[in-house]
Amino acid sequence: MNVFRRLLRNELGEQEYRQMAEYVTKNLQNQDGDTAESTALFHRMYQYCNRLNSKQLLAMQERLNTVLYASFHVGKAYVPSFAVFLLSWMIALTLQLPVKLLLLTIGTLSLAFLLKTIQFFRHQCFFVDAKLVETYQRVLERILMMRARKQLQG
Repeated sequence: MNVFRRLLRNELGEQEYRQMAEYVTKNLQNQDGDTAESTALFHRMYQYCNRLNSKQLLAMQERLNTVLYASFHVGKAYVPSFAVFLLSWMIALTLQLPVKLLLLTIGTLSLAFLLKTIQFFRHQCFFVDAKLVETYQRVLERILMMRARKQLQG
């Protein structure tokens, strides 16, 4: 399960997440931008989040930002890891190591790269979760901005 799905399930609850994910799958799979269906998803999530107090919303926004940063960091580190993996393989092959040591080296390199690849895919965002996270972020920002404006106005 990717980190975005885990975050949304924790924040919205399993049932609410499933309903929203199903809605996105049925109505928004091949659409970009603001559509009536996209707006309906926004309003549904807005109603869900608007019942929470500002302190809860700020904590939710902080958790979202933490997950977004971690996901970006893992994705950014994957390309250099792939380059190091290939370079290490080439070096190992040119060192003329004994067969057992060469196989051990290649196996260790492959295992390390496999673990990095698993980490990368766990942090990848699939369309449904990307749409939900995008909407979730917009909802949190809108509610918090509107509440801050109300506080300033008195």
